[in-house]
Amino acid sequence: MINQDFITYLLTKSTITDLVGTRIFVAKIPDATTARPAITVQKISDVHLRHHGGLAGVATTRLQLDVWGATSTSVDAVAEAVRLVLDGAGQVTMDGTKVIRTFLDGDNDVYSQAIDASDQGEFRVSQDWIVWHAEDTPG
Repeated sequence: MINQDFITYLLTKSTITDLVGTRIFVAKIPDATTARPAITVQKISDVHLRHHGGLAGVATTRLQLDVWGATSTSVDAVAEAVRLVLDGAGQVTMDGTKVIRTFLDGDNDVYSQAIDASDQGEFRVSQDWIVWHAEDTPG
C-alpha cells in the first residue's frame, strides 16, 4: 500500500500535477492513457527493521518512480519537480503512511526505441527512492 500512499501524496503537490495532471499510476500506465508525461510507481523491496526485542515498528521501502514522456525535456522537468518535493521530506503522512524520511537513492535516463514506423520511442527517467516509514507490529 505504500506505493499507493506515495501516489496519493504526489497528487496533492501542484508542482507535479501542473506537469502530469492525474497521470500517476501503480507500476503500469493504462493502455487507454496516451497523454504524456506520466509517472509510474512500484515497490521494489521492503526491509522490516528489528532490534533484540523484535520488530522496531519501522520499515525501509525502496520504490522505483518512472517518469515517461515524448521528450527528454518533459521527463527531466517532471523528475526534477518530484525530486524537489520528495528528497529529504520527512515527518509527513502520505495518505495512511507515517513517513519518517525520503531519500533519492539514484536516477538514470532511458530511451526506449520505437518498435516500428507506426510507433514513437519514449524517454524515461527512473528514480530509486528510499522511504523510511512507521509500520504496525504484531500485538
